[in-house]
Amino acid sequence: MINDVVLGNSISVNIDNRTFLEKEIQEVNNGSQVLQKIEYRNMHPELFYYYSYNPDQLTYIYKSQDLKYPFYVHKLNPSLNLVNKIHTIFDGKILSKEYRYENGIQNLEGKGFMGFQKTYSSDPYESEIKNGKYINKNPAKGLFWKIETRDPLMDNSTVKSTYGGINKFFTEDTTINKNLIRGIINTLS
Repeated sequence: MINDVVLGNSISVNIDNRTFLEKEIQEVNNGSQVLQKIEYRNMHPELFYYYSYNPDQLTYIYKSQDLKYPFYVHKLNPSLNLVNKIHTIFDGKILSKEYRYENGIQNLEGKGFMGFQKTYSSDPYESEIKNGKYINKNPAKGLFWKIETRDPLMDNSTVKSTYGGINKFFTEDTTINKNLIRGIINTLS
């Protein structure tokens, strides 16, 4: 987004580089009978929704945060592609695993891009190819997710880990982290 502070206008420029795959690993073949193929989607939720009409399969999700400077939360970054699925092909079978991301966090005081506030990774499931696309072979079978939540105020350390559905969990583990530098300084004074 380009902001003109004098006129008070802003212009959004979207670059669709979904077909520019030069800088991305497309497949991994280590000489065995196992081949891994990688699918990417760019960090632009609206663009993907526009092309697929399926909001349940968004790879990047932005949710408004109350983070102050020096943190910046990316609403979108269409020039950055994220791994969406990894397909492992062996013995005539295909196992797929999906990934999703929420709130890309950047530190503007030198730490740079810190990662994502939440990362979602699915359990592997069996896939098949239809019309040139990998699809879930048994969509009626439940797909479970491991969701890691991180705290940017604690250098993006994991504070919660859940397992189950996207919104309902079987397990939920919370980790309490403390800033050790402050503890050491307080102990020394």
